[in-house]
Amino acid sequence: MLKNIGLWLFWFPFRRIVQAIPRRVGYAIASTGGFAIYYLARDLRRTTCEEVGKCLGISPADPMAKTAARQSFIMEVKRRFEDLILGTLTKKDIEEMVKIEGIENLDAALLKGKGVIILLSHFGSFLMILPVLGFRGYKINQLGGPPLIEQLGYVHKMIFEMREKEYSVLPVNFLRSDFALKDAHLALKRNELIAIAFDGRIGNSWVETEFCGNKVNVAPGPVKFAMKTGATILPTFIVRNSDNTHRLIIEKAVSVEDQEARELTVKVNLQKISNIFGEYIVKYPSHFGMILTIIRKRIEKGIVKMPFFAQ
Repeated sequence: MLKNIGLWLFWFPFRRIVQAIPRRVGYAIASTGGFAIYYLARDLRRTTCEEVGKCLGISPADPMAKTAARQSFIMEVKRRFEDLILGTLTKKDIEEMVKIEGIENLDAALLKGKGVIILLSHFGSFLMILPVLGFRGYKINQLGGPPLIEQLGYVHKMIFEMREKEYSVLPVNFLRSDFALKDAHLALKRNELIAIAFDGRIGNSWVETEFCGNKVNVAPGPVKFAMKTGATILPTFIVRNSDNTHRLIIEKAVSVEDQEARELTVKVNLQKISNIFGEYIVKYPSHFGMILTIIRKRIEKGIVKMPFFAQ
């Protein structure tokens, strides 16, 4: 009950306050809040140190793991702050907040005429990627799994409905993977962009890949989409700067290499993606630490079934 009350206060009354104050004030509050939560939430702190330690190949007691974990708490609260204001941001706001690196990779991919898979992950303030490209004039569609409303409860349903309505003003088309796959294929045929999360936990099939010295479970959907449609895969990451602006980095295309068997083709190319993803996690562990903790806690509660790290 207390958690639901806290969620309601955060996403409704507090959201209105955040939307009314200057962004720099919001970031200062978020930074202080993330720092405080790190020291007060002992269980979350321990779990995050453990998860970050796995990625970096070090002990959770290592000062580097603790520093990355503390920063990940601050990063997560700042991301949540940006989630609260995302539906109110204008093209001018987005241009001030995010600079793009590698836009030539996207333009070159579109010249092929078969659509582009913007392969993102729950890394940094990942939702910002969508309006950044949408406001630049690119036709972008977000393909996501069904929301975990039933598993998470009524307050989460209220939050989902509110966010769905508020985000509808953004230049992004949201598609559900459980009943809009045909629309996603049509979008690629129109040479549009489809954003798919590489690390999502909703799916029916999984492939094990090497990742930062560990084995992880990833969904094969993005590679299968590319194999079927000829669309280009572009790994995409958003990195927060010290002044709370961002760099949207669009990597070079991942060339899908054909193997003798279809399953091997999927695995080989997912491994190539995992290697790129791993490089960013090692370089910016604070951008992913809390997401690993959220996944682990949802596994423990039975909300999702497939862990990120393979057992």
